[in-house]
Amino acid sequence: MPLDSRRLLEESVPVGGLLLVWYTLSALALPIADGAMLNALVTGFQTVGTAVAVVFVVVRGVAIARETRPVRLSSDVRELLDESTVVAVPVLAWAGLAALIALPYSLFQISADLSIIAAAFVQTAVATAALYVVIRVVPVLRSGLGSGGTATLGDD
Repeated sequence: MPLDSRRLLEESVPVGGLLLVWYTLSALALPIADGAMLNALVTGFQTVGTAVAVVFVVVRGVAIARETRPVRLSSDVRELLDESTVVAVPVLAWAGLAALIALPYSLFQISADLSIIAAAFVQTAVATAALYVVIRVVPVLRSGLGSGGTATLGDD
């Protein structure tokens, strides 16, 4: 099964939800805590969210890599652009959502809470790119480990 932009975006939605929950918790901690406690709570919630997202990306990426066929890239520019589109579309969708949320904060200084939510979506864009990398690198590592030789993208 090939990997396309739609599937990558669908696979990144749970990561976005996960990060949104943890970043929202960090935003809710803002009015509760003060001083050093504030920094510890906000950073703690965001760190836990990031750690869980990393684990999810690695585990889910390895699982998807088993289902998808390895990519075989040549020096053809069209193939490279097609493969770049697979990752660019979902990453730009998450970054666009973050920008849409951050826009009122930037223009009108509405609430710092919105900037934290926007940060969750920026991090989701990064996690989506990381998911793509895991999906594409795992087959290369597997082929290299089994044969004892050097692996190139798309080796079986």
